[in-house]
Amino acid sequence: MKLMGLVHGLSWPTIVGRVLVHGTAQPLGPDDSIFDGDSNIVILPTAPIGIVFLIMGSVSSPFVRLIKSLICSKREWLADAAAVQFTRNPAGIEGALRKIGGLLKQGRLDSPYAEVASHLYFSNSTYDPWFSFQSTHPPLIKRILAIDPTFNGQFKHIMSLPRPDTEALRGQETSQEREADRLYEESVRRMREEAEAREAQE
Repeated sequence: MKLMGLVHGLSWPTIVGRVLVHGTAQPLGPDDSIFDGDSNIVILPTAPIGIVFLIMGSVSSPFVRLIKSLICSKREWLADAAAVQFTRNPAGIEGALRKIGGLLKQGRLDSPYAEVASHLYFSNSTYDPWFSFQSTHPPLIKRILAIDPTFNGQFKHIMSLPRPDTEALRGQETSQEREADRLYEESVRRMREEAEAREAQE
């Protein structure tokens, strides 16, 4: 939370720029664009001044990520080591990292607010930056190699939800994998029902 407060203080030019350009401090969504003809994005007359603040904010952005990296990367290594030390089960955290690497987005979030709390996640919430020293988390491959030096760097593709065209492949899965898929589908179904019930009550 202290780091979020520090980052927010350094990002004030970007926040002011958004207010002057769009009339709101909320960042644009991943699919929003000012060049989209059907977009509802508002451009205020104060946009030229706001653009100046946005440029100032873009200059401070690399320093914000650098601060996060200096604090978070070392703590992430320590967290992995502590997980192995206290659980006595290296395969547990290694399996979690392998599953993240096997997902399509590898833990990335499609949210304009993902960067705000990126240092609190288990892996990188956005695309890996060009320069590694600006990354909030070490690469997944390096984290796994620190636990299992025999890892070949290849991730097994994991589908978050089963699809009809994969039924033939499902016959090759182990009983544990099928049970895990069943529990996942059941939890998703239950959450959807609970969300629909809350909407009906409101």
